[in-house]
Amino acid sequence: VLQSDRSSRSSVDTFMFQRRVFFSLGIQIPHLKSRFLATRQICPAVVRSSALRSRLLKAQSSQNFPLRFFVSAAGAMKIGTHSGTFHADEAMACFMLKLTNQFKDAEIVRSRDPKVLSALDILVDVGGEYDPKRHRYDHHQREFTETFDEKHDIKLSSAGLVYKHFGREVIRNVIPDQTPEALEMIFQRVYNNLIFAMDGIDNGVSQYPPD
Repeated sequence: VLQSDRSSRSSVDTFMFQRRVFFSLGIQIPHLKSRFLATRQICPAVVRSSALRSRLLKAQSSQNFPLRFFVSAAGAMKIGTHSGTFHADEAMACFMLKLTNQFKDAEIVRSRDPKVLSALDILVDVGGEYDPKRHRYDHHQREFTETFDEKHDIKLSSAGLVYKHFGREVIRNVIPDQTPEALEMIFQRVYNNLIFAMDGIDNGVSQYPPD
């Protein structure tokens, strides 16, 4: 959802201004209907797209678009995880995602309904898919074999998956101004001393010696 900084714009003027911004970005807006005028919304389903949002945020920082872009509650980024009893791995996964630039303001949706999950921007510990390109981070499927690296043999939980793909960004945001060497050292140590245990527990690895 886009809105001009000038709240005095009429709905029609705002709509036309928004449409020009979209078209200037090369974004095709299908099915523009009158009901979007009253709410100042343009294709909320399209606005939820991560790729589209990235283009809008890039335009926001450009002097060519002196406009305040924001995402309303209807179009906010959404993190999906399963409903019911929560576990340490998806709780940690959601916490880490909220420390990233992309998902810091995201809403967390708990559901097992495929229709609900399919509309969300990122899924952790639910959905039956591991596909980083589409932000799908589940580990329950039989064919899943992903580990942190070749030095580790325990399969990743949702915490490990999110940390593997977003951990460096989380560290940069929590502890800024690290050298590349320091960042990599912290990244490895946090996994070995924290996330690794969560992965093991979630995968049923015994925490104690058998005797």
